[in-house]
Amino acid sequence: MSENPLYKKAYFQCARRAILENEVLMKKFIAEKVKDSYSDEKLIRLNELLTKMYDNDMFDLIMGTKSAEDLKNLYDYEICREIEVYAKELQAKGEAVI
Repeated sequence: MSENPLYKKAYFQCARRAILENEVLMKKFIAEKVKDSYSDEKLIRLNELLTKMYDNDMFDLIMGTKSAEDLKNLYDYEICREIEVYAKELQAKGEAVI
């Protein structure tokens, strides 16, 4: 999967966020949750989300200030929900989200 151009594009977009905290969490998310489980269709949707999503919205989603439900009219709900759940899982384990 790591040779897939869609995966590489998503990883690159995660590594180029304006807010460092977003970059750190999203690179973990890509490596742990996306790498072996996303289809090409879902990678296309993820890339669209990463292109479209404002960094402030991403930060709020990661920190729990906003939920995927709050953002569903703006961004891909399913992928936002996966990011939200991943961030909450890290918090529940006592790991730093950022």
